Amino acid sequence: MKSDSDTPVGTGIMIDDVMIYNDIVIAAPNNLTASVTGDDVTLNWDAPGDVPPPVGFNDGFEDYTNFAATFTPWTTIDVDQAVTYGITNVTFPGSGTALGYIVFNPSATTPAITSAVAHGGAKMAASFAATTPPNNDWLISPAQQITDPATIVAFFAKSMTADYGLERFKVGVSTTGTAPANFTIISGANYVEAPVAWTQFTYSLAAYAGQTVYIGIQCISNDAFILFVDDFAVGVPAAVREVNRDVTGYKIYRDQLMLDEVSASTLNYTDMNVEGGLHNYYVTAMYGVNESLASNDVTVFVIPSTYVESTHDDGTAEQGFNVGATKLMAVKFNYSPGVAIKYAKVYVHTVNTAGLIVRIYNNDGENGMPGSQSVSQVQYPVTSIVQGWNYIPFPDSPVIANGQFYIAIMETANACQIGLDTSSNGYSYKKITTAWEPITTGNVMFHAICEGGTANEDTSAPVIKFATNNYPNPFNPETTISFSVPKAGMTSVKVFNLKGQVVRTLVNNDVAAGTHSIVWNGIDSNGKSVASGVYFYRVTNNNQSITKKMLLSK
Repeated sequence: MKSDSDTPVGTGIMIDDVMIYNDIVIAAPNNLTASVTGDDVTLNWDAPGDVPPPVGFNDGFEDYTNFAATFTPWTTIDVDQAVTYGITNVTFPGSGTALGYIVFNPSATTPAITSAVAHGGAKMAASFAATTPPNNDWLISPAQQITDPATIVAFFAKSMTADYGLERFKVGVSTTGTAPANFTIISGANYVEAPVAWTQFTYSLAAYAGQTVYIGIQCISNDAFILFVDDFAVGVPAAVREVNRDVTGYKIYRDQLMLDEVSASTLNYTDMNVEGGLHNYYVTAMYGVNESLASNDVTVFVIPSTYVESTHDDGTAEQGFNVGATKLMAVKFNYSPGVAIKYAKVYVHTVNTAGLIVRIYNNDGENGMPGSQSVSQVQYPVTSIVQGWNYIPFPDSPVIANGQFYIAIMETANACQIGLDTSSNGYSYKKITTAWEPITTGNVMFHAICEGGTANEDTSAPVIKFATNNYPNPFNPETTISFSVPKAGMTSVKVFNLKGQVVRTLVNNDVAAGTHSIVWNGIDSNGKSVASGVYFYRVTNNNQSITKKMLLSK
């Protein structure tokens, strides 16, 4: 037989034009993220096979001011002009006011929200439910020149919850301007519903080739809660690998060991009661008996039960702060004697190209300020820095005999901006020349995580002063809420829904110091069973509160 011939010559078995196909496509999950609440770690990921972002205009809303209602070059229009719902026990600029879309950063609310995670980065666009529905809010892109008929618009969207109905939207295109009346809807005659998991939506712009267009996402939800939009892109699609096998489940790994396996429809997982320390997670997809490679991995820090975290800020970075190359900024801490410093927890507002030089100082300088020599120093590489909280270990665990010390950063050129809480001050200092002086515009966001002592000056984080947890979680039909209070006094335990409405008051009276528990059986204050979904419970004692999330799964 002649090879490469369509007319073989010869007799017997003839084989020609052999091709080998790999029929099993086992793509890995995408975009794994993690958040920590107490000793619980919540993971979220995307299913395999999502369309890669187009090559062209891409915006994940990371470069805009937190909670901004106007963010050029985007146009936002609040047609309904209605007051919006806020979030229970959570504050952020503009909450509860008339809003169109805003730039929403769940890690920058007070307190930070762990039940909402951006698809990429820390921020996303959000449209909150109007109290006089329906919504009519527009998020309109900057002008886009469509030169290739293959151009698409792609973005991710999700509903905060399905408890009040899924969020609704339409997608339109305008060739004349940004007024809502200029837009032609391209997403179909009916509205589109956004699932509770991040889902990618794509629409062809072939009909607009050779034209300049604006793309608008119109939120028309009817008394729902929050529509999130993230990772918006316009351009020609990158190559897509078709996934021609169905995912049958996902396996969750912590520190290289498999924890659990969940169904193919589940794109999140909460690892509860995790041992303190640094932990690495990844997720794989199962295609029958075949397992994919790992997703991207994420590393989280869970504070060990024997450690104490001390802070002077409220957890919200209103602005970034720098002192200049070779200058120092520091925060003072006061523990009981003999404390060992394990970690500096540093909030990075804006990542730059230089690493962090973190130091520990005694208070043996003039007037109790940092001394001339540091007790310990760590150089934290820029490749490890993330926007938000960074846990920086001190391997030598320096012991401070009198319990009074400073955590400091010496800046270099191209230094990262450190978070500044402008709502409080009194514990932060800077050294610009030869002497230390107070920072009067706020508190630098450094926390001390130590072992072997207790924080004085009433500076511990609330979770150190009193605690609460519920078990089981998720639950059906009931869960036990346990809580410990450090002081006798008026105490309340209340259950809220995602709209901030009180579902049930379980405790509202004087309580003795110590540990207590109460059972919630999923019944509201009217004696009716509540729907499945996410709820929050808040424990308040002597004007201090802790809020946690629980899931009723019927």
